[in-house]
Amino acid sequence: MNDQHACEPCFPTCSACSSLPTNCSACVSGYTLQNKMCIKHYNNTVYPHPICSDPPHTCILCADASTCAVCALPLFRDPLAGQCVSVCPSRYFPEPKTRLCLHCDIGCLACQQHPTNCTQCEDGFYLQ
Repeated sequence: MNDQHACEPCFPTCSACSSLPTNCSACVSGYTLQNKMCIKHYNNTVYPHPICSDPPHTCILCADASTCAVCALPLFRDPLAGQCVSVCPSRYFPEPKTRLCLHCDIGCLACQQHPTNCTQCEDGFYLQ
């Protein structure tokens, strides 16, 4: 059996993490560790999450006062719209660990679980 492991990056505000990108054990400068999340200080005040302008209960970790970085279950972060969505846009698939909509490979109109696992092709491409 071939057990492969990959090194995944931590969330940008975490200087160290484990198990999930948002399970922080240390924070970058300017952020404070609180309940395994790195929270930003604004005018010497630590704002609880959610602090973004997204509708309540859609965001569990904010990148700043106006941007959601990690969406609450069962939502995913749409990089095109910059919002939390229940269905990723065309050419994107939901990645459950990071709660992000990730881009499918070139030629894929739709994919599942991995960028190269195409389920529907763009015009000019075919499914093998």
